Amino acid sequence: MPKIHYLISIICLILSIFLSGFAYAGPPVIYDRVMPESNSGWNRVEINAESIELDREFQFESIAVELEETLIGLGYSQEGIPEIVRGFEKVLSVIDSELGINNLKTELKSNDLESLKTTYGNLMTVLQNNGYFVSGYDPETLIAKLIINIDGGKELLAAIDNSNLADNQKAIVKSYLVACTARAQFGLVLLKLLGVENIKPAYKFKLPAHAFLFIEVNKSDVLLVDFSLLATGSAKVGEHYQRKGEYLYLSHEYVIPDDEVENLRSQLQEDFTVSYFDNDFSQYNLRRQSLDKKSFLNLYYSPLHVLDEGGFAGAINFNFATVYYLELGQFDDAIKQYTKSLDSGLGEIRTYSYLAQACECKGNTSLAANAYYNLGVVSFNAGQSLISEDAFRNSIRLDPYQSSTYWQLSRVDLEAGRIGSAIKNGLSGFMHTVNDLLP
Repeated sequence: MPKIHYLISIICLILSIFLSGFAYAGPPVIYDRVMPESNSGWNRVEINAESIELDREFQFESIAVELEETLIGLGYSQEGIPEIVRGFEKVLSVIDSELGINNLKTELKSNDLESLKTTYGNLMTVLQNNGYFVSGYDPETLIAKLIINIDGGKELLAAIDNSNLADNQKAIVKSYLVACTARAQFGLVLLKLLGVENIKPAYKFKLPAHAFLFIEVNKSDVLLVDFSLLATGSAKVGEHYQRKGEYLYLSHEYVIPDDEVENLRSQLQEDFTVSYFDNDFSQYNLRRQSLDKKSFLNLYYSPLHVLDEGGFAGAINFNFATVYYLELGQFDDAIKQYTKSLDSGLGEIRTYSYLAQACECKGNTSLAANAYYNLGVVSFNAGQSLISEDAFRNSIRLDPYQSSTYWQLSRVDLEAGRIGSAIKNGLSGFMHTVNDLLP
């Protein structure tokens, strides 16, 4: 009898909980977008070679140990690290010859936002002019090696090569893997070598997703350094963004209605498609350069998920998983990579969602039911009750005997004002709990 009273009290507690939610996560999408070879965005900078003071006192040998430690921490294999180290030594040599390493390191320590944007613009221009941001997949480039040599990279590329995909589709899939997330990883490693502090990996976590660097200049001013768009912008936390834990949301006065954002996105996508096939990105760049700050923030940098550490391994694992899931139909590998993405700290709702779907496609109903349950809990706690409701119902569909799923679904019902349904699901949870207690 005391157990019955305890269970009834749980029902009453659940029926007293209120949270809010919105929106559906949408279909699977790879984080990366293929970006053109263009230096556009907030700060476009032309280099004046006559004004550059070269400084060749930088000792490349001193970076090897530091770089190896950084790469190991980011998930790279020991056998691939020497090749990456040589690649970054070459990058630093190029930078030293055109900007002067020590001079650049000093400029990167400035607290002046406009000066910093100019410095990052100069750096990106040098890298672009020396072929570090090419379109498509070239295994000889340093950015490609950052994908090839990370844990699971060689296996995925071999799986793509051995698949039944058409050759052009193989090329497209590989180009996704070396687009913006790989460029962001390249930028993260490079800036650490240049002594930049307070760098954090960041993502736009609405679809389509986007990866870049979040650099705290002081308590309120931040730089959004984007090696994919080859752009650097500044923003103020408290003015442009409001912080909620690891997430940053645009302040109300900077938010553009979703239909306007989608219209801008459609125009850019149309220009990009034409530019890609014509191999002329001038029209696309002109349209992107014409965006004001509010439009740019809404398109590429809202809302933001800012991580404290870990680099971009979570997004890379997510991309690996999505290729296995959507393109290759290799569900075991997809589940493994989605799990790695979650373990990295990139606990995006879409990752939980695609993990659950991959488990169900594999035919493992028990694992899928558990994954849908976790999706329901995470999305409800994030205030996305529509996703949560759908997830709990899918979990019940696959495993109708788990009492905890009914308890959770009753919370969603109550939050939506469905009192009768909340009581019904609460009672179902109660009955399944009683059955579990019976001998």
